[in-house]
Amino acid sequence: MLQSQNRSQNSHVRIWILCLILFLSVVAYADRSILSISGSAIKDEFGLSAIQLGLILSAFSWAYVIGQIPGGLFLDRFGTKKVYGVTLALWSVSTILMGFVGEFSTGMTMALTLMFVLRFALGLIEAPSFPANARTVIMWFPGAERGRASSLFASAQYFAVAIFSPLSGWLVSRYGWEWPFFVLGGIGVVAVFVWAWYMRSPKQHPHVSENELHYIEQGGALVDIDAAQTLKARPPLSKAMFKTLLSNRMLWCAYLGQYCIIALSYFFITWFPIYLVQARGMNIMEAGFATIAPALFGFLGGISGGYISDKLLARGWSLSWARKAPYIVGMLMAASLVLAAIIPTNTGIIAIMSFAFFGKGVAAGAGTWTIVSDTAPKEAVGLAGAIFNGIGNMAGFITPLLFGVIVGLTGSYSIGLVFVGAHCIVAALLFLLVMGPIERVGDEQQTSAGTYKSQGENHASKPFNVLLKGPLLPQRLQDNLDAHFTTFRLWQQDDSEAWLAEHGSQIDALVTSGNALMGASAALIAQLPNLKVICSNGVGYDAIDIAAAETRGIVVTNTPGVLNSCVADTGMALMLDVARRISAADRYVRAGSWQSQGRYPLTTKVGGKVCGIVGLGGIGKALAKRAQAFDMDIHFYNPRSRPDVPYQRHDSLLSLAKQADFLVLTIPGGAATHHLINAEVLRALGPQGFLINIARGSVVDEQALIAALEASEIAGAGLDVFEQEPAVPAALRQRDDVVITPHLASSTIETMAAMADLVFENLLAFSQGEAVLTRVVSR
Repeated sequence: MLQSQNRSQNSHVRIWILCLILFLSVVAYADRSILSISGSAIKDEFGLSAIQLGLILSAFSWAYVIGQIPGGLFLDRFGTKKVYGVTLALWSVSTILMGFVGEFSTGMTMALTLMFVLRFALGLIEAPSFPANARTVIMWFPGAERGRASSLFASAQYFAVAIFSPLSGWLVSRYGWEWPFFVLGGIGVVAVFVWAWYMRSPKQHPHVSENELHYIEQGGALVDIDAAQTLKARPPLSKAMFKTLLSNRMLWCAYLGQYCIIALSYFFITWFPIYLVQARGMNIMEAGFATIAPALFGFLGGISGGYISDKLLARGWSLSWARKAPYIVGMLMAASLVLAAIIPTNTGIIAIMSFAFFGKGVAAGAGTWTIVSDTAPKEAVGLAGAIFNGIGNMAGFITPLLFGVIVGLTGSYSIGLVFVGAHCIVAALLFLLVMGPIERVGDEQQTSAGTYKSQGENHASKPFNVLLKGPLLPQRLQDNLDAHFTTFRLWQQDDSEAWLAEHGSQIDALVTSGNALMGASAALIAQLPNLKVICSNGVGYDAIDIAAAETRGIVVTNTPGVLNSCVADTGMALMLDVARRISAADRYVRAGSWQSQGRYPLTTKVGGKVCGIVGLGGIGKALAKRAQAFDMDIHFYNPRSRPDVPYQRHDSLLSLAKQADFLVLTIPGGAATHHLINAEVLRALGPQGFLINIARGSVVDEQALIAALEASEIAGAGLDVFEQEPAVPAALRQRDDVVITPHLASSTIETMAAMADLVFENLLAFSQGEAVLTRVVSR
């Protein structure tokens, strides 16, 4: 009964799932780091040398690396909930047992052995945790939200250090070194029951609404990844794929880059607190609190790195440099930690470490797991991630061990700091000088100049080579294209002109959209001499040179019909909003003006008014039906007569504008309609009339519109499209009689999915020699 009630309501279960895996990740990282807080007390109690303590500190990572690929196989075989739950229980028990080492050991050798075995067991048991987090995100989150979700659980190390380092320092000082292990192990045991109670797959979760389930499914979430049939149908391991992943220069630079990031992380959670106690004279509790600032700055850097990288990509940087530039700069910032060797004050050390770990966070946020997502072969994302994480985490045992050897042999922590800082310089140079372009690895996605020929030979069974002009939404469209064709991403090339010059002749199909940022110009079409079809993900095609395509006999398709309903909804919403001043009234209340200035001014009704539609196509007719429901009188202007509708037709646009209370634009863009709505039409609309544009920004002369609004020649405007998107003139943004939206008329989950399917069906039909479903022809 509870499930059926929840299914009809909105829900945000995925957010709570994310909070849960973030909590479990914090516990996991805290389990790894608390030994560093207790390390000095353990060293003193059992008489361990620096090298022996380094051996214990490294034990976790030996096993963690060994357990990566087996852990991934367990996840694929038994599913996320079972494996994560069992491992969480076992690692909590292992943590608790660490606190009892003193009770069972009779000397230093026994203590050393028990601690090493327990830390080794902890690493082996925790190996599936990070892949399990990734599987949970893939299961629960649409593609548009996965980056943010992944960045949060990936930042768990910083939360763990910030929260548990001071807590552990206090517990050691007050009760003894054993108590951090008891407390954290107990928290882990409780977490087992929370996980078992709340974790479900989306389709089985009792609190997920139909709306949320539909949203994450349509956004590309693999909601059935833990279904019994999916687990049984897992693909076999491929030796060829192992060879590919272990012989690629670009991937090896990514592996080593992750290794250097992990080296810094493990220095921080193992030897850094010990360094503060033994070399800088802090007590254990002070050292615990001293780690908070660098941890928080590391977290902020991680979030910033991903944000900066995405911004650079959005501004036209190539994928390679959008990922590599923040990584290189961040690692050079991180190298500043060597200055701790010469800074005299503890405050100065904390400041330089905060700066260094902010840089390390930037590098990690932009250039580690994001690169795996960008480059891993589609059929081996899990295997690529396991190798990446395994090689990277070798630093977890090598760094603490070598740091301990350096300190033990030289007696100098300064040399150890130089050793850690050298990782940063090496990583930056690898990304700058050795890595080369960041591109998808594997036969299906290979886009480098040197491998194009072999790709075509290996995939002769695939029908077409398809060029994607830019990113396409939703993700399922790109996934479908990748699965059925040999695809190439033009926006990811460092030099798109050079790439087209070398490879343009092998392209059979172009997938783009009709907006100004994408399209298909005559120049681009000319660079693709064997192009056969252009598929546009959208109904508008004014940015596609239809004449140039038809001259060459190239078929052009678009996606009409599927977005009529949502665009018409937006047109109706803009009419209601601008007439009744909904958005302006909302701002009035939020600003406190209702209380200070009293009643909001009177507005204009919509019902019973004349709705004048310019261009009575599919969208126009859908809008007319909605307007009729508001008792509006429907008039229209259309180049061709429409005897199939009962509405009043006008022979001229000026005639319609004079009659209309709301002039709604639903016509295509392009040269034929450029600035169709000019000063004369706006004057005809009159001071009681509203302009609604859900067509193209080029249809309206924006300067004439601004002048008409400022002179009160029209009553207002509702605009979803603009001449120079995404730039919107300040003169429009600042007016309460103008409602503006960011070209979102068709931007719904349902419409985007339907458009994506139609693009794919058109391309698939053409590639199989069949007629396309929705061909564009000259007007």
